[in-house]
Amino acid sequence: MHAAYPTHTKVIIMRSLSVVLLPLLIFGVCQAEDHAATPPAAKPAPAHAADAPAAVAAEAAAQGLNAQQALERLIRGNKRFVGDLTNTGNKDSERRIAVAKGQNPIAIVVCCSDSRVPPEQLFDVGLGDIFVIRVAGNVVDAIGLGSIEYAAMHLQVPLVVVMGHERCGAVTAAISGKPAPAHVLAITDLIQRHLVGTTPAPGDAVDQAVCINASAVARTIASSAPLLKDLVAAGKLTVVAVRYDLDDGTVKQLP
Repeated sequence: MHAAYPTHTKVIIMRSLSVVLLPLLIFGVCQAEDHAATPPAAKPAPAHAADAPAAVAAEAAAQGLNAQQALERLIRGNKRFVGDLTNTGNKDSERRIAVAKGQNPIAIVVCCSDSRVPPEQLFDVGLGDIFVIRVAGNVVDAIGLGSIEYAAMHLQVPLVVVMGHERCGAVTAAISGKPAPAHVLAITDLIQRHLVGTTPAPGDAVDQAVCINASAVARTIASSAPLLKDLVAAGKLTVVAVRYDLDDGTVKQLP
């Protein structure tokens, strides 16, 4: 057995340990406080952020399409949508940063507010690709025409697509024979004006009215004076009407 340390020896040892350990403990506490007080380093900006202006310029050149090319691009995108082959182009953070400084859409799309008809998805396009005006029944008033004028003149967009869709609720209300309530009446009145003088053929009356309405809106836009009419006459703007099928997802141009 080992002999026990005398009491005075224990005291000496404890004092010696205090002399050695106390500075170490103080140093450790100070280090911990310094570490806690130091704010985390800021994350570096993405490498592509500095290149945003250059990316915008590149996009402007890449999207310098004429009306026919823009329409073909939209139709190709719709085919991808129908086939569940949608891509991720122009939908990521890099694209968001690129278009933050400016926009260069390839088309103006006038379509219904119906939640089943999101144009960016059914045309498989991304941020900054299309300039959208959405209102129930895809009709236009002075405010809608002004929005189109801005995009056509200021952004030099070459194409307007007016898109009606299958089983449109606004069109259904317009041909129901019943007065629409409140401000809905402003929408149904416009649609009814487009149907004056037309005779529905045998078949789906709502779908026929959808197509007639979309075509009439396209004519209204193309003949809007003084600005849009002049752009159309100069070959700088093309206006087309299309129909979207809710069931199979296809978009088809109307005659």
